[in-house]
Parts: sequence; C-alpha cells; structure tokens
Amino acid sequence: MDFIMKDTPEALLMAKKWWESLEMQWKMAYNEAVFGAGTSLESPKDDQLMSLLTNITVLRFAGPTAYNPNLSIKLTNLSGLFPMHHLTYLSFSDSLITAIQEIKHLTKIEHLFNQQ
Repeated sequence: MDFIMKDTPEALLMAKKWWESLEMQWKMAYNEAVFGAGTSLESPKDDQLMSLLTNITVLRFAGPTAYNPNLSIKLTNLSGLFPMHHLTYLSFSDSLITAIQEIKHLTKIEHLFNQQ
C-alpha cells in the first residue's frame, strides 16, 4: 500500500482497502485504543479513518494486563502499522511482539517503547 498523504476521494478508497486487509487483531486494536469503539471489527467512519492515516503521530497499545490497558487482546505483530509513516511516538506493552523489523521504514519515530 502506498502512503496516504492527503484527504482525497482516491485516498479514501485506498484507506478503506487497507482497513479491509487488516488482520482482525489490528481492527480490534484500532477500534479499542484509537476510536474507543470497543472490540468491534467494523470500519471506522471515513473521517476517523483518514485522520488515523494522515494526522495521528502518537499511538499507544497496552494489552489486557498492562498498566492502564486500552486493549483486550495482546498484539502479535506490527503489520497494522505499515502506513503510519507520520508516527513519532509508538508504545506497546503486554504484547506478544518479539521483532520490530515490520516498522523499520517508519523513520519519523523518535520514541519507541515496548514493555512485555
């Protein structure tokens, strides 16, 4: 998937295709931690989806036994972060993530926090 840089009708179509291709764990993670929609697998509203892909610079995913959890699941990989080229801060805790190669292209990250 190409990076989505701006909010256009074409970009929205790309964003929707990206969402549909996400693993179930990532749909749940975004719905719980970012959109506050619980464990839903439903697609977010168009404006929420575009904001996620074009504006959000900070993401925190804290699994069920982490301090102040915002997820009911433990993430197993970082594949759902592929288009998040604008991230500057990423935190994940109480996860099953063991490698970060999947996000090596996210060159704007200044702070990366991982706590098992």
